[in-house]
Amino acid sequence: MLKQMICIALTLSLFPSILCSQEKSGRIEKLIAALASADWRRVSTAKAELESMQERAIPSLIKLLARRERVKLKNTMDLIYPGARTFYGHGGIVDYDIDQLSVRAGWVLESMTFRRFGFKEDAILHDDLLRATIAGKKDVPLSTLVKIRKDPETKEMIRREAVKRARAWWNKNHESWNRYSGLLEALRRGNPARKAAAIGWIRFGVTRCDRLTRTSYRLYIYG
Repeated sequence: MLKQMICIALTLSLFPSILCSQEKSGRIEKLIAALASADWRRVSTAKAELESMQERAIPSLIKLLARRERVKLKNTMDLIYPGARTFYGHGGIVDYDIDQLSVRAGWVLESMTFRRFGFKEDAILHDDLLRATIAGKKDVPLSTLVKIRKDPETKEMIRREAVKRARAWWNKNHESWNRYSGLLEALRRGNPARKAAAIGWIRFGVTRCDRLTRTSYRLYIYG
């Protein structure tokens, strides 16, 4: 009888954490569905929330890497990205072919982890667009200002290799990685691109990084 009572008590004590875990899992799957949608506002909102969920969201993002279909974004307004047709002289830059779902997942992964798996196009350069704006170029085809990769075979090969690298990284690090340690690694041992991503997030980022506090920033980053 005593053993049964202990067993019941343990079950009841674990129930809130199990329920919380299930709620988080359900929330992540809803965000993944939003990330895979065609509406840019839903996509960008889901991206920020998934990034804030950090390592808890990565397994679902890794699964999304297997999705090879293209979902053309709508309601992008002045967004500057490889799928945009027009440069309006202003707008936020996303240098990823995010009309492709696997690249969308890679975009979130690279932003969250401060790593470069190979999803980024490296085609849309801020300085080029700034010069175009100063020269008065607006309402012109984006293709006249940037060189977007067109060859489908090359794009597919690069995408597959990026997916492979992301999966291999997570298989190796899934038990120990967290965003805070990833941030420190990027700042201390990362290449210039990773350091720039980490510093850019510290300056302008609005997503969460557990364990990053004023004290830890002062002791381990600023100092």
